[in-house]
Amino acid sequence: MFEALLRVHVICPWISELVKESSDVEIVSCRPVFKGSGASAFVRFRSLVDAKILSTRVSSHPYVVKARFRAMGKNSGVGLVESIQCPCSSLGLSYMHVLGIRVEKGSLVFRLLVQDEKEVQEIVDGLRSRGVRFRVEDIRRIHAKRFLTPRQEQVLLHSYLNGYFDNPRPVTLSKLAKDLEITPPSYMELLRKALKKVVSASFT
Repeated sequence: MFEALLRVHVICPWISELVKESSDVEIVSCRPVFKGSGASAFVRFRSLVDAKILSTRVSSHPYVVKARFRAMGKNSGVGLVESIQCPCSSLGLSYMHVLGIRVEKGSLVFRLLVQDEKEVQEIVDGLRSRGVRFRVEDIRRIHAKRFLTPRQEQVLLHSYLNGYFDNPRPVTLSKLAKDLEITPPSYMELLRKALKKVVSASFT
């Protein structure tokens, strides 16, 4: 497996609202929703603005269906943003295994998990055919076993943002599972596997 670093000269429509009040914005994960035209993105950022105020401002963007941010210490936080329009979908990148996306001065820098260099070439050819400005900045071999599957990542982030790890818990496992339209045992198994990978990675 390889990790490809790809700089694409596009920006998510709602990120401009977040960047106005934040720095070091990073999209930790993103998955297609709303029949592939939109996305659900988990973001990490640094900001002096209260997380609830950021939620309100980003939610006001016409493309945003839902935005929920939460403080994670002094001047930093995480959030989940669902939007009905995502540039990654039009780029053909939304169905790749995205390890993270940095926001840098009008560009998105993608970290993509790819099978081999041939797959990188297919991505490059696709972007060229769409007339997209981009640059491949790095390709390196990695060990992929420690990475979460998209579904494991979704469940882990969903449970965290909804307070499942808080004491007392404001939400039940059944409610969380219902949100994602899966059974509680399936939700718990995905969460268990995700936590195991995260803990294992911290000792390697």
